[in-house]
Amino acid sequence: MKLLTQRPDVVSQREATRRSEPLTPALSPCGAKGEGDKARRESRLGAVWFYNSILALVLVLSGCAHRPGGPITSPKLEILNQQVLNNPNNAQAHLNRGYTLALLGQRAAARADLRRALELRRSGPALNSAGFAYFNLGDFHDALKVWKEAADLSQRQARYDYYCLAMGYYAVGDLKQSLENYQLAVEREPKFGDSKSLAERTAEWTPLERHVIQQVYALWSKTWRP
Repeated sequence: MKLLTQRPDVVSQREATRRSEPLTPALSPCGAKGEGDKARRESRLGAVWFYNSILALVLVLSGCAHRPGGPITSPKLEILNQQVLNNPNNAQAHLNRGYTLALLGQRAAARADLRRALELRRSGPALNSAGFAYFNLGDFHDALKVWKEAADLSQRQARYDYYCLAMGYYAVGDLKQSLENYQLAVEREPKFGDSKSLAERTAEWTPLERHVIQQVYALWSKTWRP
C-alpha cells in the first residue's frame, strides 16, 4: 500500500518521515563513530517504517481511501448534526460528532469539530475523547499531546490516563515510555495484564485501537512483565 498521495487530507510519505524523526527512540552510546552512525541510521529507518506501518493501517481502517458517492452519513451523524445546529456551543455534541466523522474518514470536518469542542470545554475527559478521535485519524502526535494534557489535568488519577499514554507513545515510536505507562496501567487496572481480559475489555474499541493496545500488551508481556 502506498502512503504517498496527492490528496491534501492524507499525510504524505515525506511528512510522515519528518513527523516521526523527533521521536526516534534514544540509542545507547556506541564505541566507534562509524558504528554509532550506522546504528542511528538503522534506528531512524526503523522508526519511519514503524510509523508508516501504523499509518497504513489507519488509511485502511479509518476510511481514508477514496469512496465513490461522496461523504458517508449515518443516523447517528444526522442526530449529532441536529444537536450542533440546535446549540452551536454544545461541546459534547461537537466532540461526539468529531469522533464519528473521524471514523467515517471525514478528516477535515472531524478536526474542525474537535478544535471547536476543546475551545468550548478543555477538561480531562474532553481531551481524552478528542485523543481517541485524533488517534483514529492517524494524527498520533496530536493524540499524544491531548492525552498528556488530560493526564496532567487529572494528576494521573483518571482510569484511562496510563493506557492512553501507552498507546500514544507506542504510535509515535517511543517504546520505553509506552512500556512504562502500560505497566502503570496494569497496576491500576489488572485486566490490561491478561490477554483474555484485555480482549474483553477492548471488545468495542475500533480495530485500530484494539490493534495498537494488543501490540503494546504483546511487547510488555514479553519484555517488561516481571
